[in-house]
Amino acid sequence: MKSRGHTWLIYILTFVLINALVFLIPFEKTTPVFIAWAGMILVYLLGAFALVKATGKKTGDAFLTGKRTMKSIAVWIIIQAAVLATAAILGAKIPVWAALAAEAVLLVLAAISTIRTDMTHSTVRKMDQDMNAVTADIKGLRAKADALCNMSVDAETKKALKALADELRYTDPVSNQATEQYESRINTLLESIAHHEDPVERMELIRRAAALVKERAAAAKASK
Repeated sequence: MKSRGHTWLIYILTFVLINALVFLIPFEKTTPVFIAWAGMILVYLLGAFALVKATGKKTGDAFLTGKRTMKSIAVWIIIQAAVLATAAILGAKIPVWAALAAEAVLLVLAAISTIRTDMTHSTVRKMDQDMNAVTADIKGLRAKADALCNMSVDAETKKALKALADELRYTDPVSNQATEQYESRINTLLESIAHHEDPVERMELIRRAAALVKERAAAAKASK
């Protein structure tokens, strides 16, 4: 939240600074200058819209997405600033139609670039969400094994649970129809381990769970 506030602060300050320079620096305010200045404002408005879309999403990568979007917008602001500086230097030497045509092209390109950046971020985010969905089951099993390991007081049982958690950590994390039955049985065994106090019975359950992890890995490999 704090980082997002800093992004907007920098964005607004640069907008104010550029507009102040347009009016404070003594040069002839010709029509091409005002066209370029209007283009700068439109680029900032386009950027503000893109930033709202990027940083307004309630996702874990909102800051990263906003940062990438800001970089894309910054490129077009720099280009537009160069156009504005050129208009200020050349002044009336630039035909009005040329200034209008240049701004129209720049704004279209900036809009296309912003849309493509947002679409790329959305595609990557969708892929991440899909991957999280198909790996959620194995992550949940690993978390349970880690929790049981942390709660265990018996040294041998703790060691066995640590080994089981490591097997779950390094096994193929992607779930599918071929692995569902194994994951369900492993989950049942983990629940049983949590409710058994006899170290011998717990060790047997852990051994069975570890064997199922290996069977699941074989089934996952065979299904690809």
